[in-house]
Amino acid sequence: MNDDLSELIKYAFEDTSNQLKTIELHYLELQEMLFFEDLLSEAKKIFKRTVDNYAIVHTHNKHGQESKELSREQIAVTTEDYLLIPVIVKSSDYINLGEKSNIGTDLIKYEKEINGICYFYVEEVRRKRRSLAMKTLYKRKASTQVGA
Repeated sequence: MNDDLSELIKYAFEDTSNQLKTIELHYLELQEMLFFEDLLSEAKKIFKRTVDNYAIVHTHNKHGQESKELSREQIAVTTEDYLLIPVIVKSSDYINLGEKSNIGTDLIKYEKEINGICYFYVEEVRRKRRSLAMKTLYKRKASTQVGA
């Protein structure tokens, strides 16, 4: 799985064709499906977790420059941070199910503290594709309050 993710990261930064490339991290396990049952409303269908090169490029452009992130009291996302996505979603400290994107799509926001850094990973629910797709990733120094 991390090999596929590593290849996608490389593709996102090196390929100039601007063609969409998506990988499946994994299918949601029964426990996850039950947790998200109300949100997904199709809990009897199988959902998968996906990441694509557009989301990686978006994250890099919005959260990858140290100077921009300092002004937001955040830390710039590095290439290595993307490899933490499976850890963040599988063992998050906090999950927020109440947010929506600017076009009304349901979002799932995961928070995970790792070595004094709090990672925020956001997925959007794509019901027609039956997937939870990466929207963005950002991070900041951990505070004492989880879910802030």
